[in-house]
Amino acid sequence: MKTKILYQLLLLLFPLLSFAQEITGVWKGEFYVDSTKKYYPFELTVSEYKGKYTGYSRISFEENGIKQVVFRDHTIKIKDNDIIIEDDNQLTKASSVATPKEVKKIMIVTLSRQDSSLLLNGTWSTSKTKHYLAATGSVTMQKKNDFKSTEIFKKLDELALTDKLSFNKPVAEPPKEEPEPQLDKVILGNVAKLDLPKKVIKPSSKIARPDPSIKPKEFPIAMIKKEPPPPEAKPVVAVAVVPKKSAPVVVKSAPVVVKKENPPVAKVAPPVAVIAKPIQPEIKPAAKRNDVLPDQKNAAVDVANRSNNSVQSLYFKSDSLQLTLYDNGEIDGDTVSVLLNGKIIIAKQGLTTKPNSHTIYFDKDSPDSQMLVMYAENLGSIPPNTGLLVVREGAAVYEVRFSADLKTNAAIILRRKKGE
Repeated sequence: MKTKILYQLLLLLFPLLSFAQEITGVWKGEFYVDSTKKYYPFELTVSEYKGKYTGYSRISFEENGIKQVVFRDHTIKIKDNDIIIEDDNQLTKASSVATPKEVKKIMIVTLSRQDSSLLLNGTWSTSKTKHYLAATGSVTMQKKNDFKSTEIFKKLDELALTDKLSFNKPVAEPPKEEPEPQLDKVILGNVAKLDLPKKVIKPSSKIARPDPSIKPKEFPIAMIKKEPPPPEAKPVVAVAVVPKKSAPVVVKSAPVVVKKENPPVAKVAPPVAVIAKPIQPEIKPAAKRNDVLPDQKNAAVDVANRSNNSVQSLYFKSDSLQLTLYDNGEIDGDTVSVLLNGKIIIAKQGLTTKPNSHTIYFDKDSPDSQMLVMYAENLGSIPPNTGLLVVREGAAVYEVRFSADLKTNAAIILRRKKGE
């Protein structure tokens, strides 16, 4: 009866054990972002210990011609057929760029088999925060048998973290079997005996006995001569020899020098810590109510022949927004113009590390949805034209990184929140 129950328990546990063995390991594939419509190399490890799953991930991308890498660790949960992978912390020692702590993503993938390969396919998303909009995408990965050749395993090995990977256990070598000694044997019945040499020396039947009449010789005992103790050392007495007639000793007294008191030292006031006031960036006054300035006549002349690449939507509820432009990397001479619903509001603005601000206003007649377009006047010395647009609405700040060239404009949809 007990054997039958044990057998049934093993049948129930066998699928779970098989599933754990299939998902643990290193997975390699691609990470797709819906907003940029680009694929990025992605690697993931999955480990299991006492029914709990953990993992590490590596994603690499190129920004302004520089390759960036981000490593994270994850908590992994199994729910029905879904594998839920949640961001935990960023491995800053391994990553080449820091990511915002408040931005967390969740991946939901399922395990499948194609021929002899195991696959993980699913989607990912991030939650909307105060400063960042939500992002979505998909992920596709394949399990790698030669996991030690992957980039994520090499980096984890440098960080001494490979011992935390449950699938990276050293394989014990089988004990070496020592060769049995080769002995010539003669089988006699059921007893194995060693071959005897041809010549056998038989013990003599005569046993020599000691002669009682012979006595051992007496040897003299060596006498140890005691050496006399060393003589005691006599104390040496120093005798002072005094001459019979000693010359009188004349002691000359040195003149007494009276030192003058040190002159009074002027008291110095203790140093006072001077706190430098931070230099506020110079913000140019904005045009009133989105007026067109005279220098805007020659700006964005080819805007109609370029396509608009809508990246994301930004929601607002106030009657004005402040726009600030920066260069998003190395200063290479990028120049942009900004249009709101086809109307130029910023003309031929060079992008530097200094802020360039402009305020746009909305009234009751303004449409609830408006398009903000960043037009590249040139490509600078490092194409394409890239920049950072900071949108401020009261205390709320939104950062939008954009990229444009001579064929495509970067566009953002401004949408008014209704009912607020």
